[in-house]
Amino acid sequence: MTKHIGLLSPGLLKRRKEFEVALDGVAYFLPLSCFLDTDSVIVGWGMRRWARTARFVAEGLGKHYLTGEDGLLRSVRPGHVERSVSLVFDELGIYFDATRPSRFEHLVISAVEAAEDDLSVVQSGREVMDALRQNRLSKYNDSYDQTVLPEDLQALGRFVLIVDQTYDDKSIELGAGSVTSFEQMVKAALADNPDHRVVIKIHPEVYLGRKKGYLHPDQLAGFLSEAERARISFLMTPVNIWTVFEHAVSVYVVTSQIGFEALNAALPVHVFGMPFYAGWGLTEDHALSGAEGNRQSVIADAISRRAVIGLADIRAEHLYYAFFERYMIYVIETAGRLQRGDFSRAVREILNRLADQPA
Repeated sequence: MTKHIGLLSPGLLKRRKEFEVALDGVAYFLPLSCFLDTDSVIVGWGMRRWARTARFVAEGLGKHYLTGEDGLLRSVRPGHVERSVSLVFDELGIYFDATRPSRFEHLVISAVEAAEDDLSVVQSGREVMDALRQNRLSKYNDSYDQTVLPEDLQALGRFVLIVDQTYDDKSIELGAGSVTSFEQMVKAALADNPDHRVVIKIHPEVYLGRKKGYLHPDQLAGFLSEAERARISFLMTPVNIWTVFEHAVSVYVVTSQIGFEALNAALPVHVFGMPFYAGWGLTEDHALSGAEGNRQSVIADAISRRAVIGLADIRAEHLYYAFFERYMIYVIETAGRLQRGDFSRAVREILNRLADQPA
């Protein structure tokens, strides 16, 4: 019997072909699909308002619910102007939500256990890491050809990188982050690195004036002295993140996925929230320090879930294998038709899109 995929959001209906390929079913607007068969699933997107409604409807109808999101290798440009080459669907939670378990956490634990008897797990994870690093790819790749830092930052030599995020980023709220987390991060970076300049990478949506961030130059005066602010420079132009890593000595984040990519660049990563890659023993985790109330509980629970296996046994390869080879589903275009693919084909599609970009 064909699986029916219920979609409540009109926006998701525009992506129905992707979902049909990824989930091997037929997608319908929810009212037409919700009673069609007992094996049907209802899909919501991330943690948006429509997703909360979809989850409520699924629970009321006794249907399986999946949280969908784009994968960590998405496209050249962000937004709806370009189709994503990868998706994730999670029946437990979603990878950036530390308030509940996710299928990603289970996949990491399974990968570590499987690697004890199967050397190909770590090898596959290493191949993923190598491909991303050697091809200088990220989730979005619209800065792919921007391989030179601004001259003022080049003159700094090696620097400490701090990553700002947009104010409405759900991964901050669900990753036990807050305004205080960003302030603590900046103060710690300055205190930990008295002999280095600090560079704050401002999010593109912020420096383009579309959204608010946490660490815009105007915001620092509220919690830093003039002498501290004098040690800080800002990256407010598009630059390939791998170029930035080549000039960095360490990376400070709250929940940004750039912290995950920095692990692949073999950089020390200091984390002040609870993103999906923290709590495994691979990062310097500072989120519990100063956390109170619900934030403290979320962080402690996430750490306990991720510490069920010996942290000494976990390598970045396990996380990359779990995310890119097990968690993500690849949807590739071949001869004008969408079909399931794999990581290597997704890389080729992104590189082909980049080659087709106008000069």
